[in-house]
Amino acid sequence: MRSKHPGDILDWLKSIVESCETIEQTFTASKCLDNFRRNNATPIEYKWKVDSLRSMLHFKRQTILNERRS
Repeated sequence: MRSKHPGDILDWLKSIVESCETIEQTFTASKCLDNFRRNNATPIEYKWKVDSLRSMLHFKRQTILNERRS
C-alpha cells in the first residue's frame, strides 16, 4: 500500500529533486512541488520543507546550467 502521509510524500519529492539531470526534469519537479502544496492543507512544518526543496531545486537547476556552459 502506498503511503499518503505528507512526510512520506515529501521524502519522495526530495528523491525526485535529487535525481534531476536536465532542466526539463527540474521544471517537472517544480510542478510536483506546486501540486503538493496546492493539494495538501499541510501544517507549517511541511510548507517550510517544500520551500527547502524548492531552494534545493533552484541550486540543482543552476548546477545543470553551469555544466552546460562548460
